[in-house]
Amino acid sequence: MRENGKEQSAEYFPKNSTTKNYGAVLVKVKEKPTHAIGLKSVTRSKIQATYEGKTQEVLHILYAGWPDHCVADSPTVCCGVRNLVHKNYDKKPVIVHCSAGVGR
Repeated sequence: MRENGKEQSAEYFPKNSTTKNYGAVLVKVKEKPTHAIGLKSVTRSKIQATYEGKTQEVLHILYAGWPDHCVADSPTVCCGVRNLVHKNYDKKPVIVHCSAGVGR
């Protein structure tokens, strides 16, 4: 992931293809719809990762419109992202991080 021309984190799921190998891990994007929340877009991806014959499904929600080192420009989007998480919550752990993995 790049932000302001700077790499923030390594790619950990395929952007343009549906399946990609990351060493011994096979990652498949099962669905990737984009939702409009206010004037921002939020992507909800269902991702499947397989390692040593074991498969884990992950729900990934991306809100890329939050400026680095700043507050969100609208509480509407933050509430919309929260609602999207709650709507798709399946009692598995939820992890929240910014583009570099720390901050915001």
